[in-house]
Amino acid sequence: MLADKLDFAVVKSDLADRGDGIAPDAPRPKPSRGPKITLKCDCGEQQQLQYGERWQCEGCGRTWDTLRIPAADYFAVRRIRRRFLVIPVVMLVAVAATVVLFILLGRAYGVILGPAALAMWTMYGRPIHRRRLRRALDSVPEWKIRPE
Repeated sequence: MLADKLDFAVVKSDLADRGDGIAPDAPRPKPSRGPKITLKCDCGEQQQLQYGERWQCEGCGRTWDTLRIPAADYFAVRRIRRRFLVIPVVMLVAVAATVVLFILLGRAYGVILGPAALAMWTMYGRPIHRRRLRRALDSVPEWKIRPE
């Protein structure tokens, strides 16, 4: 069950208090290490928070709770971000291993291959990768949460 993974309890009898499926007195999960959530208050203040954090606007005093975002939606974004982080890391490890191999074998290719591969990634691979990431994240809904 998703609530077990998040380390907080959902008490069904208290659901009407906040209207978001989280009991007001339920223990809060530890803030997630996933992508940050940008909250924009109606007064114009803006803050970036981790999932599970609360924020009180300095301008108007409203309190915002990121737990009002459906956990399944947030973790879908987190999975997309993690999946797209793996590709550059794998590319970097492969290029580094190849460069080290060429250097150990005494070939001069290693000195040329490293910078050439990084330049190719920067010019061609990275823009394509970012475009695909944006397309994948565009399929995720934008959340409209209310202050408490």
